[in-house]
Amino acid sequence: MNRTITGLLTLSLLLAPIEVGAVPLTLETGVSYQQQQNRPCVIGDPSCHSSVGFEFTLIPVGTSAGTLTSPVYTLDQLRSTAGNRFSVGIDVNQAQQTYSLESFQFNINGGAAEYTFTGPADIPAVNKGNGFSDARLVSFDITGLTGSGVFSATFANADAGREQFFLIPEGARLLTESEPPAHAPEPGTLLLLATSMIGVGSAAWRRQRRSPTGGRIASEEGET
Repeated sequence: MNRTITGLLTLSLLLAPIEVGAVPLTLETGVSYQQQQNRPCVIGDPSCHSSVGFEFTLIPVGTSAGTLTSPVYTLDQLRSTAGNRFSVGIDVNQAQQTYSLESFQFNINGGAAEYTFTGPADIPAVNKGNGFSDARLVSFDITGLTGSGVFSATFANADAGREQFFLIPEGARLLTESEPPAHAPEPGTLLLLATSMIGVGSAAWRRQRRSPTGGRIASEEGET
């Protein structure tokens, strides 16, 4: 009898669905990315730039603490805007206190959040410009997923301008990185250019060797 009960309990445990925990997000501070149309806000202030049709939650004036949730996005919408892999830039605007990020979540298709950050964590305002991140959360990955998703942020100690939470595609250039080097011409292009220059130079040299009266070489002076 005991063996039968033990066997049934073991079988029920094997057949029970396994709950997969949320993927923890990492907070990186002191990284500056510029917010722009291809890095749209999901939560932010009126100065946020975004492409037509990509909405964001406007932070109410004077909101010093609380939880804000983004609009619901289709994963295809996020994918076409920021790619399958992206991070979330955080631009804080502080006067005296240090901004505190209490938590951040990304929930896909309802239920428990798939991506989470659990604080509290202080975010120093290292970049005073509006529209430039002071930190970012990495890494989100929606490869192969379908449905919809929503972001939510819980924060405290906001004591100046409103914040921005915006998407940063993987591989985006840091504000402090230099522009990519100019494209070098292919060898075939250089050869064609050199050949053309030689031809032009040769023609010019022949013209200079001709006399103004046509046909005779200028150095043949004295011939009649």
